[in-house]
Amino acid sequence: MNPQVIGEQIKVRRKLLGLTQPELAERLGASRGNSGYISEIEHGKRDFGVSLLGKLADALECSASDFFSNQLVKNNKLADLETLEQAHAHAHETAPLEVTV
Repeated sequence: MNPQVIGEQIKVRRKLLGLTQPELAERLGASRGNSGYISEIEHGKRDFGVSLLGKLADALECSASDFFSNQLVKNNKLADLETLEQAHAHAHETAPLEVTV
């Protein structure tokens, strides 16, 4: 599978858990300063082996096979990656709502 696709899955899962790249680096046992390595993985610019994939899955509270699917699981709820991307794109296209009281 394409490293960029796996990287995107890792990124989405990290964001679903509310983690920053430095926080994920810490969960992997690296220093917060190694967050650049996480960025390279998420953008498909860094090769990594099965061992790191397993560590990423543990750190992101999922199974390694989740990175090869278009669906991510959080709190036993299925989230379709395309739906998440569409919601993200829509949020950036829409002007903020004004509320009058």
